Amino acid sequence: KQAEDDHGKALEELESRMQSAEEEHRNSIEVLWGRIRAESEKHQSAAQQEAALRATTEQQMSTLEQQHRALTDSMRGEIEKHETAAQQLADQTARLEAQLEEKQRDLAEVQKQAQE
Repeated sequence: KQAEDDHGKALEELESRMQSAEEEHRNSIEVLWGRIRAESEKHQSAAQQEAALRATTEQQMSTLEQQHRALTDSMRGEIEKHETAAQQLADQTARLEAQLEEKQRDLAEVQKQAQE
């Protein structure tokens, strides 16, 4: 009888330990699953932030490239205007110098005739 009682108690204790172990196992799994889920959410959030940052950066780069092209085109236009104005000024200066030389020759001719 005592052996049966001891065996029964040992069996109950073993069942109790098994239940405790199963409960601990379930709790551990829930904790681990919670950690995995939290890490996954952090990684997903970081990936979304990175994608948003990349999109913003690409848009900013595109805008800057467009502005750079517009400024470059504007500068080229201004340089061409300046070069055209410089050429016109050089042409006008050459005409005026030619006219001055002609007037100086005419004056010299008039002075020569006046002396004669």
